[in-house]
Amino acid sequence: MADTVQHFLECMLPELQYFLEHGIFSAPELRQIVAKRKRFEYKLKSKGAGLEHFLRYIDYEMSLDKLRLLRLELAGIKDVDKMKMHAGLSRIHAIYSRALRRFYHMEHLWLNYVAFCFSSRKKRSNGYGTALSKLTRVFSRAIQYHPQCEELWIRFALWEYEMNHNVLAARATLQKGLRMNPKSWWMWSEYFSLELQYMHRLQERMRIVGIDPKNIADEVKKEEEDEKARQEAEKQAEIDYDELPSSPEREDESDDERGASTPLAAHFSCATDAVIYGEIPRLVFASATQSAPKELKWYIECYEKLSAYQDTELVRQEILASIKRDFPEDPQAIRFVVCTTSDDVAGILAELIKRASDAGTAGMWEMAIDFVSECLEKGTVDPHSLQLRDNSLPLPAAHLESLFEQAHEGGVHSVRLFALWTRVLLGLGRIHRCREVAALCTDAAPHSPAAWELRARVLLRVGLRTGEHVESEVAAMLRAAIAKVPTEDSASLYSLLFQVLLQSGISFSQLSSSLDVPSSLALTLAVPSMFTTLQCSPLHSRRTVKRTE
Repeated sequence: MADTVQHFLECMLPELQYFLEHGIFSAPELRQIVAKRKRFEYKLKSKGAGLEHFLRYIDYEMSLDKLRLLRLELAGIKDVDKMKMHAGLSRIHAIYSRALRRFYHMEHLWLNYVAFCFSSRKKRSNGYGTALSKLTRVFSRAIQYHPQCEELWIRFALWEYEMNHNVLAARATLQKGLRMNPKSWWMWSEYFSLELQYMHRLQERMRIVGIDPKNIADEVKKEEEDEKARQEAEKQAEIDYDELPSSPEREDESDDERGASTPLAAHFSCATDAVIYGEIPRLVFASATQSAPKELKWYIECYEKLSAYQDTELVRQEILASIKRDFPEDPQAIRFVVCTTSDDVAGILAELIKRASDAGTAGMWEMAIDFVSECLEKGTVDPHSLQLRDNSLPLPAAHLESLFEQAHEGGVHSVRLFALWTRVLLGLGRIHRCREVAALCTDAAPHSPAAWELRARVLLRVGLRTGEHVESEVAAMLRAAIAKVPTEDSASLYSLLFQVLLQSGISFSQLSSSLDVPSSLALTLAVPSMFTTLQCSPLHSRRTVKRTE
């Protein structure tokens, strides 16, 4: 082991002498570098060497190489020997290779090595960095050990497309990866993006050259129509040979002549469709839906990628048709399709209500309610007048009332439904109905602290709107709610009750006698520390309370 380390240190001698002669490092610094490398080499040669020793060695060499490049730049030294220039980078690659021979089963180590190669890739400006050919060998070795690693395949294809500018190799790489991982939506999504980018690049090249892709498509279609018209004219002008002796040779000849131009036109038609209208991305997505598991989020992600490209109507129709086919009863899928195919908020809401009433399930009603809630949160709809802010088209208030009523009858008893319902009723000024809906919320979920808190806050807003004093009513209701709700979930109710009582003018001494807070909730309540002390500390007497006041 000592001989190997000594041989390694002796190989560094020409490099160190060069740095000393050019003043990049001083003699004491070089001695520190040698001592540091010697300690690292002995650690790596020991039997108990772990991955952390290799990583520390790599970090040290990377920092040292950055310092060396900085000093070369500050000294203005540009004419550097190639071997000396790449010595630090070659040493880092060697350490990575030694680590990967021992820890080849670790995916993250291969990914770190690939990331280092990307970050230190060779640039034409100064000629310094990792050669692109080395990346090919690194990817090949990594994929041999980890063929199921999706990120390796994606990075390999990305390198082929963006750095090697070889779309055929990138496409072949992703196809190989998909044969190993056919159910990976991540890889299918990247393959879909690759074909979209390549289609967009071809379209841009045609426009730069002065060729309009749409004109080519129109010309091809016109030629096809002319060819069909010519064939029809020939058929009408043909003599009926049924009464004459048959001529097989002439029949074969005419068939060959008749179909001679058709394959060429079909070829151009397919090519233009693939380039202009996105036939290849459409086929990629169709293959993904057949191989990968059905997940709505990936369908939506692929559809959202189309917003950055033009002439993708064919792909959009394919994705929407696949969503309708694969998720016929999914509420989120139905909402996405409806919202995508229309821009009219009132029309979308009417369609969602119709779909929900036809299905009659709680999930469909929740979908319609979520849409209304998002419109109110985004400011698309004014909650007071229920008017669209952008084009002033009125939302049908009767439809909203019907929506909430039917959702409640359809089995939706969530606190969110009642919160949105009461918010709309307050905006319309229907105070009495708002009280009834708040009572329905606590009836539907008598053990939910959120339901009681919603009812209490609705009553407080009603009091502010009408000028009534509802504090005593709210306090009595919260006391009844605390008795029904489990103790571990009643902290928010205690906090709200405390705020209501203080707002009504009750002093701390009256609070201490009227409330009995469990000691388990004393530290979680959002109340002043004096109140916590009054209720939970048995060491404080009445005299202490008066002195504190």
